[in-house]
Amino acid sequence: MEWRLLTLDQKDGYYIQSVYEAVAKAVSEKHVPNTIILICPESPYVCIGIHQELEKEVDTTYCNQHNIPMVRRQTGGGAVYLDSNQQFYQIIIHKDDPAVPLGVEPFYSKFLQPTVNVYRRFGLPAEYRPVNDVLIQGKKASGNGAVTLDDAIVLIGNVIFDVNVEVMVNVLKVPSEKFRDKMVQSLEKYMTSFKRELGSVPDSETVVHHLVEEYQKLLNVTLTPGELTAEEEEYLSEVIARLESDQWLHKTSRRREKLLSLVKAKCTKVAGGVMVCEASHKADKLIRITIETAHGRINDILISGDFFYEPAESLEKLENELIGMKIRKKALTEKIDTFFEKEGIKLAGVTAKDFVEAILRAQSQVKR
Repeated sequence: MEWRLLTLDQKDGYYIQSVYEAVAKAVSEKHVPNTIILICPESPYVCIGIHQELEKEVDTTYCNQHNIPMVRRQTGGGAVYLDSNQQFYQIIIHKDDPAVPLGVEPFYSKFLQPTVNVYRRFGLPAEYRPVNDVLIQGKKASGNGAVTLDDAIVLIGNVIFDVNVEVMVNVLKVPSEKFRDKMVQSLEKYMTSFKRELGSVPDSETVVHHLVEEYQKLLNVTLTPGELTAEEEEYLSEVIARLESDQWLHKTSRRREKLLSLVKAKCTKVAGGVMVCEASHKADKLIRITIETAHGRINDILISGDFFYEPAESLEKLENELIGMKIRKKALTEKIDTFFEKEGIKLAGVTAKDFVEAILRAQSQVKR
C-alpha cells in the first residue's frame, strides 16, 4: 500500500500541532494515503495536553515574559517544553487499515518500534515501555501521544537530541522554589537524550534518514515523498486559527469557569454545607478533580489531567452525568463503568476505577 512522506523541516508550534489534524481529515476521507510527517520546531513553545488546565500546569507569566507561545494539542499527556532539540514524527493512518493492531498498547508497541530502533542504531539500549514511552536504561527518551480524529489514528512523538532542563522547569507551574529544585533533580534522573547518552548530538539529517528507513521496514513499504494538497492547506489554516484562539487555549478551565472561580484553597467553604475542593489522583497518569459538593452530592465537577481519554469531547458529558450523584464508591463505579461502555471511551494511563478514586479523594478533603 502507498504511504506518503511529508518532510516539513522547521515550523512554529501552532503549525506543528495543527498539521496532523489537517492531514487526518484528508486521510479519513481517503483523499490522500496514510502519511508520515517529519517536522521540528523552529522556535521554543510550551505544549499542553487536551485535558489539562493551562493555569494549573504552566507558569504563564514566565512564558509571556520570555515570549514562549503556549499551545494546546489534540492529544492527551502532560505539559512539555519543546524546541529545536527535538525531531518530531507524526503518523496518520486510516483506522480501518490492516496495519493498525487492535488495542491501545499494541498500537503504541508497534509504531514506537522505529523510535526504539533509531536510538539503537547509535548503540543505545532503548526499549519500549507501556503504554507510550521509550526508555534508555530506565530514563525517558521520547514523549508520545495518540488520538483518533474522524476515521484516522494519529501518533505524535519525538526523538530528543538535547534537553534544556533550566527552561523546562521554569515554564512549568510549581508550588515553590524548593519544589522546582526537586523537579530539576527528577528530570536529570529520569529523562535523557542523545547529548546526555553520547556526549554529542548526531546530525539531524542522519536521524531523519534512520527514521524513514525504520518506518519503511516496519510497514514493508517505500515512503513516497509528497506535499500537502490544496485541500489540506485550506483546512490547516482553519485549524491553526482555532489553536491560536484564546478560547481553545483555555478550553478546559472555561468548561467550568464558575466552579474554578470559587477555589481559594484545597477545600473552600462557599456557603452552608457547600464546599469546593481539589484533589489529584496519580495512576500511570494524573487525574485532577475540582468538585463542588453539598450534603454528600456533586453540585459541579471539573475533570482534568494528563491522561489519555477519547473521544475528548465526551469528558464534559461525563461531568454532566455525575452532577447530582451521591458520592458513594459503589454508585460512582457503576455510573462511570456504564458511561464508558455506552460511549465507547478509550483510556490509556488510567482506568475507570481511577476516576472514582480521584472523586473520593476530592470528597475526603471536606472531612479534613
